[in-house]
Amino acid sequence: MARHILTDEQVEIAHELGIYVGLAGGPWVSGHRDLDPILSVQRQRADAAVAEKAAAERQAYLDAGRVEWRKYNGEWMIAGKNIAEGETVTVTRLDGSTSDEVVGRIRGVRDGLTVAEVATRTI
Repeated sequence: MARHILTDEQVEIAHELGIYVGLAGGPWVSGHRDLDPILSVQRQRADAAVAEKAAAERQAYLDAGRVEWRKYNGEWMIAGKNIAEGETVTVTRLDGSTSDEVVGRIRGVRDGLTVAEVATRTI
């Protein structure tokens, strides 16, 4: 049976999962039956770290006073911190382009993020 050499992170995961790790010649496990769950946990942790970083970047983006487009109950709305009805705001699209929009009726506020209709579209 093949031996799969493990990184320090993988050894830690193996111990958490109760998987035997051989030590002769460096840390190893034998076979994919032992390796697959280790790699699965490692991938989940990496995906969670990427998602956490993206969420932190998005929060910093909004905390800086930027306003973005969001779909709310099937309709495109604008969302930002501390926006008020009647105010003109610069809204940023995912591609980085912007447009000036007038904030319309406020549809909701959650965690300091205001979601509103667009009163007037300017191009």
